[in-house]
Amino acid sequence: MSGEFLDMAIPSIVTGIGVWLLTMLLPRFHFFVVHTTTTKLIYVGCGFAIFVMSYAYRKLIAVLGVIAFFGLILFCVGMAFLEWAIK
Repeated sequence: MSGEFLDMAIPSIVTGIGVWLLTMLLPRFHFFVVHTTTTKLIYVGCGFAIFVMSYAYRKLIAVLGVIAFFGLILFCVGMAFLEWAIK
């Protein structure tokens, strides 16, 4: 993958997840159900802020994702080994 793709894909994914979480959280409060314009402004404002922050930390986010992936693999291998060793 090219660097330009990752420069936009990682912040976009993080922003999408953040805004999706907001859409699940805000309707639980009556104020945000009644005042839809305020809710839309919050979605846009928070989405922009999340995108800017995740763009600034895109390499850190990518590295943490890779570390988490390989950590999961090592954890699974370790658990399989321990299960084999206990038998």
